Amino acid sequence: MAPGPLNIAYDLSTGILMPNRLQAVSYMIHHDPAAVAGWILIGGSAVLHFHTQLKMLRAGHLTSVDFLKGPWGRRATPARYLKLSGNEGWSRWPAYLSPLCLLVGFTLVILGLFRL
Repeated sequence: MAPGPLNIAYDLSTGILMPNRLQAVSYMIHHDPAAVAGWILIGGSAVLHFHTQLKMLRAGHLTSVDFLKGPWGRRATPARYLKLSGNEGWSRWPAYLSPLCLLVGFTLVILGLFRL
C-alpha cells in the first residue's frame, strides 16, 4: 500500500480506497449522529445567511457592516432582507430558516457532546 493524498492509503494493485478514514467518519456518524447533524445544520445556516447577504449585495445594499455592530447588528441583515423581499420579489424562507437551523444545530451539538 502506498500513501495517497491526505494520508489516505490506497491499494495500488486494486485501486481501492482503504477504509481507515471512512471508518472514522462512519464511527462518528453511527455513535454520535446528533452532533454530526448539528454541525451540518450550523453549516446550512451559514450558507443561508450568506445567500441572503449575497442577494442584498447584488441589489445594492451593504450588509457586511452589520457584523461589526455586535450581536444586535447580526439581526439587522435578516430584518432588512425581509423588508426588501416584498419589493424585490425574493422568497422569505432563507431569512426565517437560517436562525432556526442555527438554533437547532447548536442544540444538537450540545446534546451530542453530552451524550459522548
